[in-house]
Amino acid sequence: MSFLALLAVSTCYAQQRPAPLETIKTMLAKEHDASLHKPAFSYTSIERSERTGGHEWTEEVVEVPEGKLRYLLSEDGKPLSPEKKRSELSRLQSIAEDPQAFIRRERAQKDEEQRAQQILNLLPRAFLFQECGIQQGWEQINYRPNPSYVPQSYEERILHEMTGTILIDPDSYRLHMLEGTLSKDVSFGYGLLATLHAGSSFSIVRSPILPGAWKNTKIDVHMDGHVILFKTISRQQDAQHKDFKLLPSTLTIPQAIALMTR
Repeated sequence: MSFLALLAVSTCYAQQRPAPLETIKTMLAKEHDASLHKPAFSYTSIERSERTGGHEWTEEVVEVPEGKLRYLLSEDGKPLSPEKKRSELSRLQSIAEDPQAFIRRERAQKDEEQRAQQILNLLPRAFLFQECGIQQGWEQINYRPNPSYVPQSYEERILHEMTGTILIDPDSYRLHMLEGTLSKDVSFGYGLLATLHAGSSFSIVRSPILPGAWKNTKIDVHMDGHVILFKTISRQQDAQHKDFKLLPSTLTIPQAIALMTR
């Protein structure tokens, strides 16, 4: 095939592809639809974060309609001491007997998830996009701040300074990866109230577990700065999720705890 013929085929293929903004909107619609019908799973989580006190925790996680139950299995690669294991079992038994405190905590977490979804939905308005074609089977779209957009909140100001990459499954339009890096310091109150430093970053990888079911399999968050003068905010999280198992959607909290501690 001649060079001109190859160019014509390439141009035709490019013209048939939707504009990156339309791809982003389609992906967001697919993710919203999927969020309304979430199958329940159990999985193994390996995490190092502020929540774990900087240690590496291996936990069994079981999802129930009210939230996520966690059972600590090992710390820094070592099994729990008998005393700590008894403490874990006692904690879970307390939840099984009176789950209201657990439910309240999980509702607060869901509020955070809803906030994250609102930020994701901000993408079409707050950013400009560049189509980078198919990379290793994923449609790659790079994003950068839209200078004409005026952020409406502190969260939007932080997000709006991010540049990064989005990977989307070209067949299902499901989100595979979203990563971003803060391109410059973001300060509030002339830096006296809060500052997030340039280079702060996040990355979320999602993978298909079952047909139509995608789950977070890797999360890396490194947000550094200070807030209210000398208090430090350092949102650090490195987590991997694996060994997913489908569970009945009607699983109750006591049933889930019995399953975890069998």
